[in-house]
Amino acid sequence: MKVEHYDEKFPFIIIENFYSLDEINLVWEELDFLCYPFKLDPPTKTLAAKNKGTNLKQNEGVFLEKIYTDKNISNIIQLNDKIIDNQKQIIQEHPSWFFKNILKVESFSESNLISYYENACYYGKHKDASFFTFLRWVYKNPKSFIGGNLIFDDYDLEIEIKNNMGIIFPSSISHSVTEVQMKSNDMHKKMGRFCISTFYFLEKKVFHDKIDEVNFLQDKDKKNLQFI
Repeated sequence: MKVEHYDEKFPFIIIENFYSLDEINLVWEELDFLCYPFKLDPPTKTLAAKNKGTNLKQNEGVFLEKIYTDKNISNIIQLNDKIIDNQKQIIQEHPSWFFKNILKVESFSESNLISYYENACYYGKHKDASFFTFLRWVYKNPKSFIGGNLIFDDYDLEIEIKNNMGIIFPSSISHSVTEVQMKSNDMHKKMGRFCISTFYFLEKKVFHDKIDEVNFLQDKDKKNLQFI
């Protein structure tokens, strides 16, 4: 696991090789189990950001909290403990006040969203309704798509995604996902872009069909304040 801290335009953290080989195998076991059309939800059921009533994202996904009554059943949720176990290296050694003030990751509540992108999938500019966001990307090799990079629109910054790479950033920073392009013979084979999103909240919330508005977000424009 390689951790890099950035604090030029805004504070964020890049983690390469977040999962070990054994851990990534556990992640794929769960993703392979979940990635079927009858298990994944459309944007209307994964709290897609909207602009004038139109969904800003085109992908499929599911909140893990919707599936598991016992979170210990989920390999992916269990592996979130890596952030807690390594929070000094990952979070607290960041030079920014934002991350230095996160003293105990375990004091936050969390919500976990699996998103799957194939050809023509994207996500427009939006913000997340949480305190900080942790994204991880995985895909099967050889890579069968182009695009799907993360854009921080207000800072003209593009993050080229890599397999088993993650990023942590303040949820109030606007971001988007470039359109994924795939060949038709690679589609519907779980060969696309998977994003594992963990949203960390200061307060406990309900994470099923509806998420309550968080108190600490004061942005008057809520229309693009949702989840990647």
